[in-house]
Amino acid sequence: MGKLRLHTNENRFSHAYLTELNHHYRDSLENIINYPNSISDELANTIAAYHGIQPESIYFGNGLDEVIATLVLLFSREGDRIIYPEKTFCAYQESVKLFHRIPIVCRMSNFRIDMEDLLSCIKQGAKMVFVCNPHNPTGTALNENEIRTIMEACEQYHTILVIDEAYVDYYCETVDMHRVTHSPYLFMLRTFSKFYSMSGLRLGYAVSSPENIKKLHTIKQALPYNINHIAQQLACKIFRIMNRSRKTILDEFFTSKKYLYDQLDLLGIPYIKSFANFVTVDLQRDTEPIMNILDEQYHILVRSCNTWNMKTYMRITIGTIKEMNAFICALKKVLCI
Repeated sequence: MGKLRLHTNENRFSHAYLTELNHHYRDSLENIINYPNSISDELANTIAAYHGIQPESIYFGNGLDEVIATLVLLFSREGDRIIYPEKTFCAYQESVKLFHRIPIVCRMSNFRIDMEDLLSCIKQGAKMVFVCNPHNPTGTALNENEIRTIMEACEQYHTILVIDEAYVDYYCETVDMHRVTHSPYLFMLRTFSKFYSMSGLRLGYAVSSPENIKKLHTIKQALPYNINHIAQQLACKIFRIMNRSRKTILDEFFTSKKYLYDQLDLLGIPYIKSFANFVTVDLQRDTEPIMNILDEQYHILVRSCNTWNMKTYMRITIGTIKEMNAFICALKKVLCI
C-alpha cells in the first residue's frame, strides 16, 4: 500500500493533466545518449515568452537548492554577511554555512517576517538577503508594498535581494518582472517542484538582469550539463499543460483548502492562515508521536516543524478533498476526538 504524501508540498491535483506526457517521455528517451543542451535555450524561450521577458534573464539549476548555492558562491565572498529569516527554508542557512559566510538571522513576528527587524539588518550592512514569499514553513506572505519597501532598502544599501517564490502559484505575483530584469540587486527564484509537479526531475530557475545571469552562467565551466535532457524536454511540455489548466487546478485546490480549514475549525485545531499549498497546524502538544502513528498505522506522511523549533506544529500539504478527509479521519482517531 502506497503512503499518502502530505509532507513535501507536491501538487496533488496535477495527475489528470499530465497523462498526455507519455508519448513526450518516449520521445525524450530517444535522445538520452546525447549530452543535453547546456543552456536549456528551448526551455528559456518558453518561460521567457510566458513572463514577457528576454531568455537572457533566466538561469536554470538542478533544483532551487543548486541555484541558491550558486548565488551565494558567485555573488558573495567568505566572511560576507547574508540575511535570512528565522524559521525558513533550510537551503539558505546550509549554503551560508557551506561557503563560510556570516549568517544574520532576522526575527519572525506572528509567523511573518518582522519587517522592522529585517530593514534594520539591511541598514547594518549585508551582501545578500533571502526572503521566501510565501514563507515556508508558515505559509504567510508579504504584500506588494512590503516587498517594494525591502527592494528599495536593498537598492539603497547595495544589497542583493533574492526573493524565493517557490509557492507563488498559490498566491499572486508581488514583483514586477520588468523591474527584476533591470535591477542589479534583485533575483527572483521559481521552481518546477511545486505547482508544476516536477520534484523528481529537479529543476528551478532564477530571473534577474542579463548581466547577473551572465555571471551565473560562469558556473557552467564546472557544471556544464547540470540540467538533464529529460527535465528540459518535459518541462517545456509541462509548463504549457499546467498553465493551460491553471484555473481548473487552482479552483479544485482552493475548494480543498477551504474544506481542510473548515474541518480544522470544527475540531478546534488552530492553524496558520496559508498563502501556499500547505497548512501548518498547532496540535498544542509534541507532534512526533502523532506523526509516527499517522505514518505507521494510517500510512499518511506529514512534516514535523521541529526543524524550525516549532515542536507542537506540523505542516500538511493540501491534497484533494478525498485525501484531506483521509487525513482528518486519521487525525481524529489519533487524537481521540
